[in-house]
Amino acid sequence: MKVFNKENGVNKVYLQIFDINMIDYYIKRNPTVRVPQEYYEQVKIGNVVNDRKYIGFTSKPVINFIKSLSWIIDYDEVSRMSIEELIVMNRELKDKCEALGIKCSRITDNQKKQRLTTYKRLLEYKASSIDYAIGVKQGIYEANLPLVPRTNGFKVICGNYVINDSLDYRRILLSRVDGNPIFSIDDIPNGFIESAVPIIVMTRKTKNEMFKYYESERYLTDDRRFLVFVYTEPRKEIDIVKQKKIGSIGSIIKRKVG
Repeated sequence: MKVFNKENGVNKVYLQIFDINMIDYYIKRNPTVRVPQEYYEQVKIGNVVNDRKYIGFTSKPVINFIKSLSWIIDYDEVSRMSIEELIVMNRELKDKCEALGIKCSRITDNQKKQRLTTYKRLLEYKASSIDYAIGVKQGIYEANLPLVPRTNGFKVICGNYVINDSLDYRRILLSRVDGNPIFSIDDIPNGFIESAVPIIVMTRKTKNEMFKYYESERYLTDDRRFLVFVYTEPRKEIDIVKQKKIGSIGSIIKRKVG
């Protein structure tokens, strides 16, 4: 997934390692595609175990390049869609891939066959990413997004403290306005959390960004910069039957829900 944000006045886009690996495939299959040099300078990621990890880019040419890749899903877009809408989109993509597979099998021209095969694989990748997004919405998987405030999100300030939407719609962030660590939760104004957080939750519900039923907890980050409110769907609300094909390129990741 690609995630666009603005941090300290600087535009930024995050990509998962999965996306970067797929871009590598895309570039090799399309040698004429114009790729900003800054992209190559930053993607030397070495041996990364977590393929869902995010890498951030701030170069304008790189951001525009990533925007142009329609087969990488936009987190902001899918987070506002209902599970039903995502399932319909996914089914349409898979039907298209199936039709392309049949078409490829009948083509004898090697160059044309390679172009269609590449296009089919990109659509398959997009479909697998939507599978993963559905799993995140169902509460099966964590989005693992960077813990930073969302640019266009909800924001409430009270005295020295501010509550922000985070990139991850299941988390709300409370921090000091001056950016200093939170030394004591007792210093937070009485009633601020109780009045501001429910407003954000209700706003997210109207945008399909919050579970219908949820449980919440909170914790301080290790650097004490954020008091994080986490919202998760109750285990009993997760329909195990919905765990069909949540996965990545060429494989199905099977996980258990505890």
